[in-house]
Amino acid sequence: MDSFRRFLRPAAAIVLAVIWTLFFVMAAMFMGFSGEPLGWLWVALPLTVGLVLAALVWGAANQLIAIGVAVVLAFGIGALSWYASPPSPDRIVATAETVAIPDEWEQVSEAEHGNAWCWMGCPELVREYEVPGDPTQAQADLQASLEADGWSADGSRDGRFTNGRWQVTIYEMTYADTPTLSVTFTG
Repeated sequence: MDSFRRFLRPAAAIVLAVIWTLFFVMAAMFMGFSGEPLGWLWVALPLTVGLVLAALVWGAANQLIAIGVAVVLAFGIGALSWYASPPSPDRIVATAETVAIPDEWEQVSEAEHGNAWCWMGCPELVREYEVPGDPTQAQADLQASLEADGWSADGSRDGRFTNGRWQVTIYEMTYADTPTLSVTFTG
């Protein structure tokens, strides 16, 4: 009977930790707040409560170490869920603002598509620019600027560049009356 109790407490703690973690991570990703700028924190805080509770249920000999491991694990899972979640439109706009678009280009439209659930498309920002002169040369200039800023060409498609989780895709709009490039930002 005593050996069964020694097995029961750790097993109950593991079940509690797994169920608590799955519930909060899935809820955060479904609700979309894990993709917000501080989404990792909003996932880590409730996870910390559940994982510390699981550490206390476990009843380890050194509970301070168990609690410390639970806190580190909660914040690690929070960071992973933030990275795995589709970014909020605010984060995509902030990334788009870091791309050096030439001053002589005139932005003619901006559209946001998709949602944090990636139902009917993940979040993206599409900006169209009228460019002076040859659009092919303008696209090459933007590609050179992106590479100089640390973006790398994605070999799967011409005009697509990546920087970590972020992607920029450049298209020449052939149907436009004036030379126009479409720049799409996704996360």
